[in-house]
Amino acid sequence: AKMLHQLMGNIDVVVTDVVAGSTLYRARQRGAYRERLVAHLEAQAAEGADVAAELDYLRGPGASSKAAKRSIRHSHRYQGAGDYREVSLPRDAAVLRDAGYFVKYAIGAYGWALELYTNVVNGDLCGVPATVTGSCCTRRGAMGDNCFGTNFASYLRVTGLKREDVAYASFANVDNHIIPFVVAKDHAARAVVVACRGSLSAEDILIDVTATSAPVAALRGEFELPPAVTSASMAHSGILTVAATIARELQGQGVLSALLGAGGACEGYELVVTGHSLGAGAAATLGLLLKAAFPPLRAICFSPPGGLVDEALAESMDDYCTSVVVGEDLIPRLSVPAVFRLRDGVIECLTHAKANKAHIYGTAFQPYPAVEELMYDPNEEGFEAAEATARLFFEEVNMIDAARTLGVEGDSFMPGRVLHYAVVEVERERCALPGCDKHRVYKPFWATRRDFQDIVMSHRMMLDHMPDYCAKVVTEYAASLDAGYQESVGSDTELTRGAQGV
Repeated sequence: AKMLHQLMGNIDVVVTDVVAGSTLYRARQRGAYRERLVAHLEAQAAEGADVAAELDYLRGPGASSKAAKRSIRHSHRYQGAGDYREVSLPRDAAVLRDAGYFVKYAIGAYGWALELYTNVVNGDLCGVPATVTGSCCTRRGAMGDNCFGTNFASYLRVTGLKREDVAYASFANVDNHIIPFVVAKDHAARAVVVACRGSLSAEDILIDVTATSAPVAALRGEFELPPAVTSASMAHSGILTVAATIARELQGQGVLSALLGAGGACEGYELVVTGHSLGAGAAATLGLLLKAAFPPLRAICFSPPGGLVDEALAESMDDYCTSVVVGEDLIPRLSVPAVFRLRDGVIECLTHAKANKAHIYGTAFQPYPAVEELMYDPNEEGFEAAEATARLFFEEVNMIDAARTLGVEGDSFMPGRVLHYAVVEVERERCALPGCDKHRVYKPFWATRRDFQDIVMSHRMMLDHMPDYCAKVVTEYAASLDAGYQESVGSDTELTRGAQGV
């Protein structure tokens, strides 16, 4: 809310107004979603499906059973605005298993801080001493690690690797040009894995906010880039700089050539680049720089930033890159244009409000708020006055000035194909602690990049981004495949205590 308040310039609103506007924006999003559900269910009814209770619930508040309400709130949640389709088993099973397998590398790259957090949140206090003490014998070869070697020791514990399986490790994070990364040999998977760490420091935040667009083709003289990279290909400036720095270090040290080249210890293995959040963006861009030199290459990116590359470049990465998104994660939907669209939407909703703030706040956790009770309809008497106020507000914030784009050339997107683990059911369980009685069931779907073009207002927008929760969802679904089941599993009972609603 404070961020949006700053983006609104000098218009006469306070933070509580922005909170109310954001709540209305969520209500409008949910209203549009309800309309899509009605159309979806009507199509099912025309084919003979028994969905009368669900339609009654959507068309009129509170008349139907709890079972119908629960079915509507979750069972069709994956139905987005775009072309969602279910994964095909067993054809897509390898992709799902790989996501569940390689996510440990993305999580391990975070080092001791994330492992400590996970141990404490899960109540595993016995694991805390090993996390914070590390081991002197692991320090050798882990450049940039702390004096106890805890990051490298944590990486080995999380991934289950031995010291000799790690070919190169750098935990240097001294400026906004480099992030920690580890190169490991996975003989079981016949892969060399480069894992990049996600945001964890102030330096990482500087990389995240350096969101101007930069031409990828400027690196053509230094790296052998794919033909799909043209003079118009653009990428997130901060992340492109980080990826280029990592690529230069790998080339300068000869790490990948020694492993994957002729006579190397891993000759014939594939190169897998992975990471979470900022690390996912760096991994995808690194793959772009290394693919021509080290085929075959795959990029498995967990919760990558939405404002990473332009649409044409993102599409060209479909054959080797998979972006994995869990639930209503904010980061894959976050880009500079998306933030300004959110700002515009909040202003429009705020100026068209006809209810007081107390009434608006009370709808924050309702699954489908009655938008007609909160905002003026075009046929109502106060609509024209609301429109006039909105025009004045938009003029005040100067929506077309140069500062609006912040150096970003149009919309940018996640790279490659998008695998979305969406909630299809939330089960209630008995629990002594408030908010921890939920078991979320996830199911993977193939989505389109444009399904994630706009920010979804939800209390889960950051909870679903947490690296340990992302790992839990994808590993448990992969385990369910190995166990012979074809339905997803996933629980946030321990990891998101205190979360309320859906």
